Amino acid sequence: ESYRFKDELEGAVLYCPKCDREIVVKSDDEYFEIFNRSKFLIHQNHFAITEKYRVLGENGDELLYVERPRKIFKLFFSLLVAVVLTTVIGIPIGVLATAVVGSVSETAGVLSGLFIGFILIASFLFFTIIIYGKRHIKIFRDSSKRETVLSVEQENLFQFIKGKYKVLDHKNELLAKMEKNYISSFFRKSWKWKDENEKVVALIKEESVILAILRKLTGTLFGLLRVNFIFKNSNGGIFGNFNRKISIGDKYMLDLSPDKNKIYDRKVCVAIWILLDTGERR
Repeated sequence: ESYRFKDELEGAVLYCPKCDREIVVKSDDEYFEIFNRSKFLIHQNHFAITEKYRVLGENGDELLYVERPRKIFKLFFSLLVAVVLTTVIGIPIGVLATAVVGSVSETAGVLSGLFIGFILIASFLFFTIIIYGKRHIKIFRDSSKRETVLSVEQENLFQFIKGKYKVLDHKNELLAKMEKNYISSFFRKSWKWKDENEKVVALIKEESVILAILRKLTGTLFGLLRVNFIFKNSNGGIFGNFNRKISIGDKYMLDLSPDKNKIYDRKVCVAIWILLDTGERR
């Protein structure tokens, strides 16, 4: 849950009206120090039910804690419900309709069966997505999860052609929009960073077209074909990169050193970084 506070409440200790947990109202300057740098390290914890990350500074100090629920049990439940609804309702209707149409014409019966099969598959996917719901990302100050620094919210429940997300700050105000076209990104993964007016601020793409195609054909070959990304401005210039480090476990570096004047919001870059890792199943 996110809340907006008046400026005069900075430093105050409040309590959540829903869960009664303690909330410390932070000033913008305190969060500024977290992002006032050009290099960030990320470590993912694979031995957890939820997707968990620790964001570190270059010297190893812990800056942020990230969680994105996998919803494993909810996924199994949604699949179970979808199977039951499709089996109990859809299949009997489909068989009956096919039999009726097939009695008129064999060709019509075959076509009817194919059409109803398509409807059953679509219904299965529909019920699964409806029950499973959206998946948001929360970026906290630390593992106590008392302070939400950033959040990335999935905009639409159904995302077949385009995936859309919003990046929000600790006051729940919009910082950026992220968009991915699944069709044009089939071979080379690509995301658009947009502002609140839908103007493209930057493009985030896989570093190499050739490696991207190879990964589609062979997979990552046990991590040898690593998925790295580059951040490009509207003029095509590279202002950052997101690379996987050669190490045991998942460790990555976000390097924004080319953006010497810090033109691009570090908060958005970190949020995009997390979205890339969870959204692209790196």
